[in-house]
Amino acid sequence: MKRIAESLENTYYIDIKKFDDAINTIKSICTIIPYTESMHKNAYLITLDKRYDLEDPDASIYASIKEFASMEEVKNYELLFLTKNWRDFDKTIIKNELNNLRVKMFFSTGECIRWIKNLI
Repeated sequence: MKRIAESLENTYYIDIKKFDDAINTIKSICTIIPYTESMHKNAYLITLDKRYDLEDPDASIYASIKEFASMEEVKNYELLFLTKNWRDFDKTIIKNELNNLRVKMFFSTGECIRWIKNLI
């Protein structure tokens, strides 16, 4: 029984190490988008535009992504947007705009991780 417990413990530590390594790899290729005054203004305008049907904080998230993806410095980046909120973001106008900005949108963590795995 002791051997089984030790084996389980070792497996646990191996799995934790693999998970930590995966998280660190993702962190090394991710960028945190700063929230600017112009993003805030654009978020407000998005809340007024019925085509989006977005309220805050979703409008702020979307405005941030759009502005960041429009920056010249990231034009050669692989950009992704992972959200579980398909009710608010799974809209034709949003999908088209993100596609034009080269942003890949995911509603599934597994699908997103597979996409990232193909990049590295």
